[in-house]
Amino acid sequence: MSKEKHVITVGVYGGLVQWVQGIPEGVCVVVRDYDVDGTESDCLTKDEEGSACVESRWKSEDLPAGG
Repeated sequence: MSKEKHVITVGVYGGLVQWVQGIPEGVCVVVRDYDVDGTESDCLTKDEEGSACVESRWKSEDLPAGG
């Protein structure tokens, strides 16, 4: 068993992040995909250095009471 308090797992299938698991409350995981050939321009953003990318943000999930 892992001794880390929080483990964030990013699932990637076919070059795309499909899921992120284990995000603690108050933490945001930012995933930037720089493989943007053929991506529609309205889906693109630029990082701090001006490089084009597709960005997705993942936050903690709301869990049902008791779960």
